[in-house]
Amino acid sequence: MRSDAMRANRSLVLGALLLSAALYGGCNCGGQPSGEDAGVDAGVVEDAGTDAGEPPDAGPTDAGEDQDAGPPPELKIDQVLPPRGPTTGGVRVTLRGSGFLRGVADRATAATKNTQVKFGSNPAQDFQVIDDGTLDVRVPPGKAGLANITVENANGIFVCEACFTYFEELFIKTATPKEGPLRGGTEVTVTGGGLTPDVQVLFGGLSAPQITVVDSKELTVVAPRATAPGPVDITVFSKNGVGVLRNVFRYYPDLRVSSVTPLSGPLAGGTQVTLSGTGFFGTMSVKFGGVEAASFTVVDDDQLTAVTPPGMAAGKVPITITTTRDQWTVRDGFYYEGGAGFVLGGVAPHVGPAAGGNTVTLFGEGFDPGNVSVTIGGQPASIVSASANEVQVIVPPRNGARLADVTLTDGTNTQTLADGYTYRIELTAIAPARGPITGGTAATVTGTGIPADAQVNVGALAAEVQGAPSETSIALLTPKGQGGAPTDVWVREAADPENEAVLKDAFTYDEVLTIGRVQPDRGAIAGGTLVSVLGTGFGEDTIVRFGKYVAKDIKVVDAHTLTCRTPKADDIGAVDVQVERLGASDPLPGGFAYFDPRSISGGLSGGPLSGTLNVTVLDNTSQATYGLPVELATVMLGTDPFTPYQGVTDQRGQITFSDPALVKAQTVTVFKEGYQTATVTNVNAENLTVFIARTGGDGSPAPPPPGPPPSIISGHVTGFKAPRPLGPNEKLEARVFLAMPSPYYMAPFANPPNRTGQKWQVVKDGGEYLLATNSGLHAVYAILGIANNQAKSFEPYLMGIKRGITVTPDQPATNQDIILDMHLDMTVPVTIQDPISPGGVPAMNYLYAWLDLGAEGFIPNPNNWASGEGSISSIGTTGTQVAFPNFPQLDGSNFVFMNVAQDTVMGTQSIFFRRQPGDISSAGGGVTIGPMLPIPTITEPPPDQPVFNGKVSWVTDPGPTPDITQVSIFKLTLLGPVTLWSIVLPGTETSVTLPPAAVQKLRNDEPNTPLFAQVVSSRSPKFSYNQWTYETLSQLTWSSYTFALSTAFTP
Repeated sequence: MRSDAMRANRSLVLGALLLSAALYGGCNCGGQPSGEDAGVDAGVVEDAGTDAGEPPDAGPTDAGEDQDAGPPPELKIDQVLPPRGPTTGGVRVTLRGSGFLRGVADRATAATKNTQVKFGSNPAQDFQVIDDGTLDVRVPPGKAGLANITVENANGIFVCEACFTYFEELFIKTATPKEGPLRGGTEVTVTGGGLTPDVQVLFGGLSAPQITVVDSKELTVVAPRATAPGPVDITVFSKNGVGVLRNVFRYYPDLRVSSVTPLSGPLAGGTQVTLSGTGFFGTMSVKFGGVEAASFTVVDDDQLTAVTPPGMAAGKVPITITTTRDQWTVRDGFYYEGGAGFVLGGVAPHVGPAAGGNTVTLFGEGFDPGNVSVTIGGQPASIVSASANEVQVIVPPRNGARLADVTLTDGTNTQTLADGYTYRIELTAIAPARGPITGGTAATVTGTGIPADAQVNVGALAAEVQGAPSETSIALLTPKGQGGAPTDVWVREAADPENEAVLKDAFTYDEVLTIGRVQPDRGAIAGGTLVSVLGTGFGEDTIVRFGKYVAKDIKVVDAHTLTCRTPKADDIGAVDVQVERLGASDPLPGGFAYFDPRSISGGLSGGPLSGTLNVTVLDNTSQATYGLPVELATVMLGTDPFTPYQGVTDQRGQITFSDPALVKAQTVTVFKEGYQTATVTNVNAENLTVFIARTGGDGSPAPPPPGPPPSIISGHVTGFKAPRPLGPNEKLEARVFLAMPSPYYMAPFANPPNRTGQKWQVVKDGGEYLLATNSGLHAVYAILGIANNQAKSFEPYLMGIKRGITVTPDQPATNQDIILDMHLDMTVPVTIQDPISPGGVPAMNYLYAWLDLGAEGFIPNPNNWASGEGSISSIGTTGTQVAFPNFPQLDGSNFVFMNVAQDTVMGTQSIFFRRQPGDISSAGGGVTIGPMLPIPTITEPPPDQPVFNGKVSWVTDPGPTPDITQVSIFKLTLLGPVTLWSIVLPGTETSVTLPPAAVQKLRNDEPNTPLFAQVVSSRSPKFSYNQWTYETLSQLTWSSYTFALSTAFTP
């Protein structure tokens, strides 16, 4: 019964593996489709170690070249995009040329491994061969100046002389001090690197009016006048880069006092006074007449309380507040009462508008509140309230000089404060209202109440007053200015700073139109990359050109920043970026580099996702259509049917999504009528290339291309020796086979080949063999054993190999004699590490092994396929230990082992490859295979829900985590399975939800068709999901994998 069960299980293994190979093993998305597999790379299995040498051979090995390969490709670099970068390295550039792939390797991944790239003498550690003409490189650090780029591979060495320029990239580290008043004028020191005389400095969106570059590591700058308190970025930029210190500088309100309550108190002190105003944070001292307050408390930035100290004498004293940032004095601050009778001490506030109507307080002592009257500038002021110490009045309009006497009478006493009240400066206009940012514009400020000692600031800096001001105008020359927005004109009286006026947003400094930096400075040829342009003089009607094409969606953020989307490019290469406005223009030579994000290997490439995702869709239907762009394919990010991130591909099969929000991993789905759908989750790289194939119609997959032309290999087998006396029905027999290019050409992945017309069974010493083959480099081998036709058994014990055989249709290989000189007498103990038990039932483990001959192919252990007559291994166990016989005495590095763990209930498998260098005999401890990946169990779509809801989910037992998972939805046809939807996602994920629009397409295309979902998870050495290609989706690169199949469902 056990043998029957094993045979049944073996049939399940074969069927499932053949299905897996049909769905996944034949993907040639990483290179041009071909009729022959390139074989397994010796480096793809885990723990490959150091090669211990090739197995003994009866003849020399000739790697040879394809006789029909034509002239070798020329290795060269034609373009470097972009051609310049910072000395710190790290930017990605594209090398355009030839000879990067052809003649180096069959696949781009292998070509990358066999290539060296240097910038100057520094090797690039991070690069990727995209196709024969494209190489994507992250630039290593280098010295400022010109540098050679060297590429070395099997096609030779090419040096592109002085084709890359390193520059010291601008960056900034610190800015001190970190705060200043709203009025501007704070001198700030900025440190960093790459600072040149052409730098621009912004505080928020306003440019600094004065910049002094001390050296390449330091500059000093005057902060512009700001419009509101709070933190701002400091941005420094030039054509060599941009540096930003986020929220590093804080504008605080100008220190001012608007009211003092009460205005008087006893000479002994102890009065608690409340001061209101702005800018009180950081107060260090409060003085009354030069004497420190007994105490003070800052309530908030707009209020503080202070306790008066004892006065030096009765009378009025100023109040001075000193903060860590500023100082302000209230002239008529506080009155110390001395009991001397009627005294008018002062007026608060002592400055007010010319129109009058404002309330002021006269303070002192000894007032008779029932009989008081007040005049200001000779005009009566209406009494609001009165007490023995304070009289509140309404100020009459100005009717004379700007400085007015204030007279208080209480019936018996009269006292006058000469010039006790000031009618405030009032400003009307400045003409002209604009001028160059360099300053020097002759302008006139008009208004009323202008004092002779008036001081004027236009923005943060002081203007140069021309001549003596009149009360109605001031002539001046504007200082250097700040760009970004109209700025204030500020006039104040030098002798009385409380008398000030501001003409808001009155003067505009015109900046020269310049362009300094484009960020990012490279993008896909499809256009649509969202870029920020830094410069000066931007405004309405500004346009930006990339080469000869105008950018789209231009939005002017402020006078120094605009955003736009790059136009579509005719071809790759660097283009000038030019800004234009009002007849002026300024170019940034080579300011933007267009590149082609297409990867012939497919998958993810480029740097991390940082706001822009470039998607390319290529055809993989047939040899004729392979790699052609798929135009008008719908591409969606996420699953929301209303997402703004969706569109159709252009004639190159490309589309670019660009938005600041695109910084998290994305799910990308591609679909088009008549094509299979593809979904890739967790896309966290800037470029994605997806291959899709037609699912029917005139674009159905064409027959595979013909393989190499046929030929033959023939010779004789010698060295027959019987290991023991032969019994009844036994005979010596040598079975001769070709080494196959890949394990996937042999059991359990394929049935034994058709040997009709060939001589592959030799029954006497010196007997002849003849094998049919195709052109190219081959090895043949013979297994000598005792055959028993009645028992249908074969007992192998000797092997011989003939290597280095090159054949062509015109030159078959004859006299390729095989000497049987290798004893198959080593038994390898195999330990299965962490075997799996799906559903609690131990899996059946089937062991396979191959002798690796490199370019000449692989030789299976005789037990893999009953020495040529079977399709499944005879070595199996449900335990953890098994003896694997019939190996030649060679180092373990020459062999590839494989375990197929079979779920005896569901028929799903977990497969693990292993190469273990060293002594693998019993004396050396044998070979350990594992740990095995747990087999997934598909939970959605569930067996009891035959209608697909757009979600595929699965669970696994605890165990190693796969690197990558592939989900396919397919239908079965007479010609085999046809994939309708392929999905790629990280191995950590266990479900995928598909966009409703694409699910509806599936329902429309296959309304009543039984469909199946298959989940394949795999691990590969040194795998990085952010750099996966379609090559890494092939079994040729996996060290272990599992798969599971759902029950049938309908869409």
